Amino acid sequence: MYAKMMRPPIANALFALLIGITGLLCYMGLTNGHDWGDDFAGYIMQAQSIVEGRPREFIKASRFTMEQTSAAAGPAVYPWGFPAMLAPLYAVYGNNVIALKSVGVVSLLLFLWVLWLGLRKYHSDFWRLVMVGLFALNPYLLFFTNEILSDIPFLLFSTVSLMLLGAIVIEKRRLISPIADQLLLGALIAASFSIRTNGIALLFTLGITQVAVALPSVIAQRTTDGRGLASLKGVLSQTTVHHLCVALLPYITFVILTSVWSTLLPGGGSSYFSLFRGMSLGLIKHHLVYYLDIPGMFITPTSSHRYLIHGARVVYGATILLAGVGIRKRYRSDFHMLAYMALTLLLYILWPFEQGIRFLFPLLPFYVSFVLTGLEELLSFVIGPEETLWKTISVSPVIVILLGCTILSAKRAFDNLNRNRDGRYGPYIQTSRDMFSFVAENTDPTSTIVFFKPRAMKLMTGRRSLMIDRVGELSRGDYVCVYLPGNGYDQVPPGDIERLAAQGGIEPVYKNKNFALYRLTKSISRSQ
Repeated sequence: MYAKMMRPPIANALFALLIGITGLLCYMGLTNGHDWGDDFAGYIMQAQSIVEGRPREFIKASRFTMEQTSAAAGPAVYPWGFPAMLAPLYAVYGNNVIALKSVGVVSLLLFLWVLWLGLRKYHSDFWRLVMVGLFALNPYLLFFTNEILSDIPFLLFSTVSLMLLGAIVIEKRRLISPIADQLLLGALIAASFSIRTNGIALLFTLGITQVAVALPSVIAQRTTDGRGLASLKGVLSQTTVHHLCVALLPYITFVILTSVWSTLLPGGGSSYFSLFRGMSLGLIKHHLVYYLDIPGMFITPTSSHRYLIHGARVVYGATILLAGVGIRKRYRSDFHMLAYMALTLLLYILWPFEQGIRFLFPLLPFYVSFVLTGLEELLSFVIGPEETLWKTISVSPVIVILLGCTILSAKRAFDNLNRNRDGRYGPYIQTSRDMFSFVAENTDPTSTIVFFKPRAMKLMTGRRSLMIDRVGELSRGDYVCVYLPGNGYDQVPPGDIERLAAQGGIEPVYKNKNFALYRLTKSISRSQ
């Protein structure tokens, strides 16, 4: 019914309108600040080091922070792809957070365009608009454009890579030329990997897909001659050296580009593998349940009220069943999507840290697509007088979700404008700026500041900084800055600070509503 009513010009016009609304909501929702999660500070400093030609100096300083801090939150250096995207904007605008956030906004808009073009073979224009709308108006995605993080850019590049993989390897479509297509695929996978290391799953997905595509030929040849070794030999004899080299081009391109990239912008000498030490079977089980439950937040983001929670869980449960129907219909043609989803989910289950819904962004486009395929498949069996009624009933929850997303996203955007884009907390509000200015102007440039967000301190003041949450380790710093609303979060508890001040181990030098800065005296190391 809806497919018949939707003509391509109308669908394209509605898509353009949707893109415009998304862009406007993103712009209205950008704040002049950032929250306290200081990954953003690491990304900005990496971009700054690229602009100033000092990446090795940054690596040295970051390694000091990670090695001397009480509990390292990650590797000394994040992948350089996202900082490289920030670098041109930093070169022009400096530490202007709205300018730097535009990378996420543009990436989201391009991602929506990729969805619109890439899903033509899977869904009618109506359901494509529904699919794009679920992402274009979703409060979680719009919220993350207000963060200087790599999640949205990685979502763009990983989605493009996987769709291109399907078109080239499975459908065997020619986009430019056989060689150029393979080179482009390898370059996109390398770009994804340069933004987030879990982009390596795309390379494994490519290998799995190539094997799966070649497998029917092996089986057919074995049926012909009945011998396993001979069948493999027969297939290989039919595969020319040229075809084999073409198939290997994405891997060669990936290796060359990542090698050149790592030479120009080396890593920090630390490994992600060291972070897996704390894993256990219990934690793996917990992560499995955790990540299987999270997509419900994205699909029904307006269910914050208690009376809507149960209904939202029912809707999410229904999407799981619909996804099963969609997978059953498409698994032969889209097993590359399933392989990528399985590999990525396996990595997240084994990863010792929980990162919320943002980790699942790259999987959600394919999950939602399978859900809509399942819904379309079930609706195709409804005929007769009840057809219109059942289709209306089926599409109603989707429309309600889209309207709820739009209202919630618009409310957040207008609330932000009413606050003049000022954040409620974080390193860019006035009390934070005052504290950072005092540190920059009244401490020696070689000083080390103990602070609960060391990378933010380093970005805003240029001083070395450490996160210390135990009194016995405070002697590593020269000053300790206490975030008063934090109540001991990633810092020495308030009671210990008061005791040290009473004993003369620290002396106050600055205080405002949110921060207290103390100088560590020489007696502190003897008092512990």
